[in-house]
Amino acid sequence: MSGRICNLRFAICDWRPIAVAFTLLAAGCAGVPQQANEQSDARAALSPSTTNPSESSWPQVSKILGRPGELKDGVYTITVPREDLDVRIEGMEVPTGAGLASVFWFYQCSCGRTSLVGQFVTADYEANDVIDALRAGQMKVASLSPLLLYEKPKLLLIRFQAEGDPAAMAKTLHEALRWTGKERMAPQKMAE
Repeated sequence: MSGRICNLRFAICDWRPIAVAFTLLAAGCAGVPQQANEQSDARAALSPSTTNPSESSWPQVSKILGRPGELKDGVYTITVPREDLDVRIEGMEVPTGAGLASVFWFYQCSCGRTSLVGQFVTADYEANDVIDALRAGQMKVASLSPLLLYEKPKLLLIRFQAEGDPAAMAKTLHEALRWTGKERMAPQKMAE
């Protein structure tokens, strides 16, 4: 009996990211009430590419992020594995392929806008900087939660959503990625 409960618990946990993604997708298509934030209306008016994007945007997104993507069922997915992390749970190694990756899903909503939902896998000391970079790019952070239990280093999962110009969103993601892994530790260029 306890084996069934354990298996059921893992099956439910496996569906959580998918349920969150569908919730975020629905929220992105819901639109903004008329009396809502006037700044978002102004941003939409200034960037005409927020409506009717084409698949021709995806190569530009890949170029900005420096990673190839995959188009499937109208969703352009870019995955950034965290190969820089040596993650262990009670001394046992967790391979990168076991979900240690940031994933970004771009798609065109039926309302005509380009939407983005995604999740960053970060070490605990990277999380605040990644969140700040996302918010600076007008992305909405949906949740922050532990990725695993008893792992070292401590990993956090940051889920977010956004709408807008695909290239602008990719630039925000690129800036957030600079706060993770080897890029975070790279020497910074000084302004002249």
